[in-house]
Amino acid sequence: IFDKIGSSEVVKTLQKIISLPNMLFSFFNPFVLGYFILPAVVFGSLVGVVIYRKRETTIRKKVHNTAIIFAALVFLSFAFYTVYLILVSTNSTRILGIVNIPLSGLPLALFAYVVEWAIATLLLTRTWFNGNIDDHPTRLKMITLVILTLFVVVGVVECYRFTNIERVRAATRPDEIVKLYHSPLSGYDSVLLSAVAANENTLSDILGDLAKDNRLRILHNVARNPQTPMESLRLLYEHNSTNQNGDGYVAYDLAVNPSTPIDILLVLSKSEDEIVRSNLTFNPNLPADILCALREDSKQIVVMEAKRNLKQRDVACP
Repeated sequence: IFDKIGSSEVVKTLQKIISLPNMLFSFFNPFVLGYFILPAVVFGSLVGVVIYRKRETTIRKKVHNTAIIFAALVFLSFAFYTVYLILVSTNSTRILGIVNIPLSGLPLALFAYVVEWAIATLLLTRTWFNGNIDDHPTRLKMITLVILTLFVVVGVVECYRFTNIERVRAATRPDEIVKLYHSPLSGYDSVLLSAVAANENTLSDILGDLAKDNRLRILHNVARNPQTPMESLRLLYEHNSTNQNGDGYVAYDLAVNPSTPIDILLVLSKSEDEIVRSNLTFNPNLPADILCALREDSKQIVVMEAKRNLKQRDVACP
């Protein structure tokens, strides 16, 4: 992978991964919860059991009770967050998101328990060795409050972000899209910008700006949007032709865009990628002669789609 994308791209990727907004947005991602937090919980539990068995029984009980309360609060917060997303979402299958509460909420609560337990154990152990046990409750309450506050802040930011994404997807007025496009943190949120790029009511100058982005999720939707200016589509095609880092898949979207210039469609019809040629058959502005030529393609899938679209257009090939 490194040989393919080059060291400079690796650095850019790492910078995106470690940027704070992306970390905040990714925190609630089920993939992150399932493949990062769950292993961390298992590892932390194994290490914790070894250390924990050496602690005093009274301290152990205080730590356990505090961690249980904190984990319960985290789980309730996550459940509220999930229900909120279901209510805000415009997706027809949004109710299925309810399964995210046990599948992601329980691992998150377990992770919260381990984190709170580890911090409380360290604090209590330190005061225990110093012979000062009276201020345990105060320290425990403070650390619990701080961690829970951070969690709530992340949840509020995520709710704000998801609400804006759904508003963009449902927006029919360009001025509303412009307002959401310039909302706080929008520049860091590729999902929101991708929704802006996919909305056919987005102004052409915004689509032109998004065409200069380097995130594939955004570029795919810009290349597919029929409102994208022709010069921006040409820019995407040129970038697609010269870039070897995976951006070539933008050609799939250019092939179906009815606003793509005819000369580019002609070049794409000779592409070595059968998916590009197959997508071309769905383009309503593809000239009939190119569609007829695709009927003689070497790949059966292209031939089948070309014949089907010729029949729908009621076009007779010579």
